[in-house]
Parts: sequence; C-alpha cells; structure tokens
Amino acid sequence: MRGDIMKNFKLNSNKLLVILLSGFILITNNGCTKKSENNYQQGVVENNYYDEVIHSKADNGSLENDLSQNSASNNTVEDNLKTDSTDNKESNMSEQDKYKEQKNIAVENSLSEEDNIVIGEITSIKDKVTSFLDSEEVDKFKDQAKGIFISLVDFFFYDGEVNGVKFDELTDSGKKKVLELANEIDGLIVKKFPDYKEDISEFTGDAYLKASELIKKGANNVKDFSKEKLGEENYNAIIDAKDELITYTKSAFTTIGSFSSKTWNFTKEKVKTWYEDFKNN
Repeated sequence: MRGDIMKNFKLNSNKLLVILLSGFILITNNGCTKKSENNYQQGVVENNYYDEVIHSKADNGSLENDLSQNSASNNTVEDNLKTDSTDNKESNMSEQDKYKEQKNIAVENSLSEEDNIVIGEITSIKDKVTSFLDSEEVDKFKDQAKGIFISLVDFFFYDGEVNGVKFDELTDSGKKKVLELANEIDGLIVKKFPDYKEDISEFTGDAYLKASELIKKGANNVKDFSKEKLGEENYNAIIDAKDELITYTKSAFTTIGSFSSKTWNFTKEKVKTWYEDFKNN
C-alpha cells in the first residue's frame, strides 16, 4: 500500500515538474516572442525613420540642386540681359558714332604736354563763358565775349601764345581739340549775341566771319585748317584795327590772362613785318 502511494507520488511529482517546466518554457517563449515582436516593430520604426531621413536628405539635395540650377539660370538671364544691353547699345550706335568714340579714345592717348596746357586753359575759358551767359548780367558780357574771340583768332592765325605755347607747337590731335573748343565757345556766344563778330569793328567783320568759318572746318577735320586760308586782305584788316581791338581784349583780360600776343604788344608796323615773314616762310 505504502509502495503504491510512493509510486503515485513520484508519478504526480514528475507530472507536476513537467507541467511547471512546460509553463516556464511557454512563458519564456511568449516573452521572447513579444520581445522579438517589439524588436521587430522597433526595427521597422527605426528603418522607417532612417528611410524618411534619407528621403528627406535626398529631397533637400534635390531642392538645393534646384535652387542652384535656378540661381545659375538667373545668372545666365542676367548675363544675357547685360549682353543684350551691350549688343543693343552697339547696334544702336551708327558707324559714325563708333568711329567718333574710337577716335576720341585715340586722341586722349596721343596728347602732348603742350596740348594739355592749351586745352586746359581754353576749357577754362569755355566754362567761364557758359557761366557768364547764364548769369543775370549777361548783357554786360558782350564786350568781353568779343575780346575772347579776338584772342582766340590771334592764337590761331597770328602766333599768339597760351602760357607760352603756340598753336603750331601742338600735335594734330591737340590742334583739333583746341579748334573744337574754340568753335564751341563761338557757338555759345552766337546764341546770345548773333552778330557779335560783325560788331567788333566795321573793318574786321568779314575777317572774323572767315576766321570763324576756318575754325569750324578745323574742328571737323584739322587738315582743313590753314592760316593762309584767312587771306591777306583779312589779315591786314585785323592788323589795321589793332588799336580798336585792344579795348575788347583788355575787357576780357581776367578771362584770357594766359594769352599773350604779338598783335597787341607790337606796333602795327612790326605786326605787318611779322606777317610778311610768316607769308614768305
């Protein structure tokens, strides 16, 4: 009896152990399964996160590339606009304008020291003439304007000097520039006093009109300017009116102080002697 009880107890103990072991294994497996599921889910989440990050970076890279491309495109457009603007400017310039622009650059690069001295002085005179003509007392300026033009003619045709420099000592580029400035000064005065050259003297009207014509031709083409073209009659008319002309040059002295002249400092006989020597050389 007792042996049967012990036998049954062992059997029951073994069954209980098996049951306990089975429960433990089941719990362990469930725990592992849940942990695996959690790890799997976490892995999915992490993978999704990394995928989103990668896609986001890729999208940002595309956006940056797009912005760079847009920036490059905008720069290209700006460059094209600048090019178009330059092209339009050049296409709108006539051949004559292009020639003048190139010629002006060439002239600026070929001026001598003497050229710059005279150009500077006559530019200053032009500025003063402009200022006088714009002032309220312009009517008082007429005699001074006559003196300025008389001194310019003396410089071009009678070996007058500007700060010790004669017209013949200038380069062709310098001569042309000075003739251009003188022509501009004459034009400014004519706008306010149309007949001022004829009013200088009853003897010199034609002479100064001829001088003005030659100055204008020289401004357009320096090779068309020549002292001899003034003509002997006009040369003598201006010399004969010497004493009358000095009145105007004195009036303009504050403006033309850098000018000096044989015509005004010599007697008429000496000026005529100078002219004969000039004519024969």
